[in-house]
Amino acid sequence: MAKKSVIFWAWAFTTPSERGCKMVKEISRKKWRVLVSVRVAGEVIQKKATVYGKEIDAKKKEIELRDTLKGSLTKSQKSTLNTFGEAISLFLNYAKAQGKLSLSHASKFDWLHRELGHISIDGFIDVFDAWYNRYCNMPKANGELKKASTKNQPVNLARIVFNHLINRGIIEKNPIDKFSFPKQKVMPKTVTLTDSEIEKVYATIKRLYPHILPIIKYMANVPCRVTELTTAKKEQYDCINNLVRIPVERSKNKLAMTKPVFDEMTEYFRNIPNACPYLFYHFYGGRYRQLTYPALSKIWRVVRVKAGFPNLTIHDLRHVAVSNLIKQGIPLWQIKKIAGWTATSSMLDTYFNVSADEAAYETMEILKKKAA
Repeated sequence: MAKKSVIFWAWAFTTPSERGCKMVKEISRKKWRVLVSVRVAGEVIQKKATVYGKEIDAKKKEIELRDTLKGSLTKSQKSTLNTFGEAISLFLNYAKAQGKLSLSHASKFDWLHRELGHISIDGFIDVFDAWYNRYCNMPKANGELKKASTKNQPVNLARIVFNHLINRGIIEKNPIDKFSFPKQKVMPKTVTLTDSEIEKVYATIKRLYPHILPIIKYMANVPCRVTELTTAKKEQYDCINNLVRIPVERSKNKLAMTKPVFDEMTEYFRNIPNACPYLFYHFYGGRYRQLTYPALSKIWRVVRVKAGFPNLTIHDLRHVAVSNLIKQGIPLWQIKKIAGWTATSSMLDTYFNVSADEAAYETMEILKKKAA
């Protein structure tokens, strides 16, 4: 009978600068070789052992060696991690390797790095306290005072970085605690536009930038995040069921979503040119180009002023869409699925277990009845 051989390969640590593997291999009957190694900044740290017994005994030894190795790695990191900027870089490498870092969050951490990256970890709390007081009292570029959500942002980002250091065993306590820097209360934002106001926005777009009208009209009727649509490809449109599918990798909350297509937008989606790979596009220079988020945001800043709504952000259209669906009698559990909320209340999560497709179908049926 052939000798049983079982090999397990996995990443011991998950940052790009730390490449390693762990291996458990049966080299003879009831004899196992256990190896755990990691490479950090060109240096290989390795632990190995031979175990006699069952596979579970070898795996227990593997865990023991990995914990020992992690302690060695922590000591190495403690000696080289001096500034808050290095701590941010360590966290960003980890988050990118895990696929848990969006472009918007990366830009926020880059900003924090520019502001506070030079501060030593040992003296961070005193410098941060002084900087944070100046930051909160300094008005924005347009002269307005910062909102609570804006004031909370650097505290939340710094707390995330230090929590990561705690998880890796580099520090024992987070200096950014809730008592020293209490979270400021954020008032929910209520955004509504009347039918005449939204038509005014549409008219301004038709006059100035007609190529963005489809994406703006869709966002004002179906709750979406901007990047879900600017990155959408034509194949995400299900022409048979008249739905738009947002895959997991394009979702902020890592949830696959299904968006309904209301009647007024059906003609647009079904007439996207065959040569165009995008769901929303701009045709110029003889070819179809993707609507990027930076370009769309720049255009929107002009549109909102010309339309008479200087404080209306493009994300506010998501609020408008949700408000309109609620006014039309769409059940909240359906809106939850369409919008991609991870939670609204424990009642909804407990009693309403439906698929994203079902939520989209039900919404279209209700809208058809309202229009009839």
